[in-house]
Amino acid sequence: MTEPHRESSAARPTEDAVEGPAAEPSPDPGHFRHWRRWLVVGALLVAAGLLLFFVWTSFLPRWWAQTISRQTGGTFSGGVGWGLILGFLFTLVPLLIMGVALFRNWKYLGVRIALAVLAILLAVPNLITLSVSVAPGRANEIARTTMDVNAPWFRGATGIGAAIAGAVAIVLWILGYIRRSRGREVRRLRAELDAAD
Repeated sequence: MTEPHRESSAARPTEDAVEGPAAEPSPDPGHFRHWRRWLVVGALLVAAGLLLFFVWTSFLPRWWAQTISRQTGGTFSGGVGWGLILGFLFTLVPLLIMGVALFRNWKYLGVRIALAVLAILLAVPNLITLSVSVAPGRANEIARTTMDVNAPWFRGATGIGAAIAGAVAIVLWILGYIRRSRGREVRRLRAELDAAD
C-alpha cells in the first residue's frame, strides 16, 4: 500500500521565504534637470551680487561724489538745496511705490516684485549717499572728502530731506488706509441696503 504523496518541505516554497533584493528605481532625469537649473540660477545670482558689490564699493562712491560736486558748484547753498531735493524725492517716490506694491491687492505676484524692484532702483541715489556717509572703505573716504569740500552740507541735507519724505509717506499711507476703509464700509452698507430691498 502506497503512502500518500507528500511534497518535501524543500520543494514547497514557504510563505515567509526571503525575497531577493528589489530593483532600485531609476533616477528621474527631470529631478536632476530641476536641480541643475536652480544651481545655474544660484551661480548667476552670486556672480551678479559680487559684480554689484565690486561696482558699489569701488566705482559708485567716487562717481557720485564727482557728479554731486559738479551739480552743486561747490557752494553751500547748492549743497543744501540739492541735498534736500534729492533726499526728499528719492525717498518719497520709492516709499509711495513700495506702499502701492504692499497694500494693493494685486492678482499677480510679479507686479509686486516689479514695483519693489522699481522702488529700490529709484532709491539708489540716496542709498549711495548713505553708503558714502557711513560705510568704511577707501573709496567712501575719498568720496566723503570730495563732498565735504565741493558739496558742503549735501550729505546732511540729504538726510533731512529723506526724514521729511519718510514722514510725508507715513501720512499718505494712513490717509490711503482710511480712504480704503471708508470705501469698504460704503460698499458694505450699499450691499446691505440692496439686500433689504
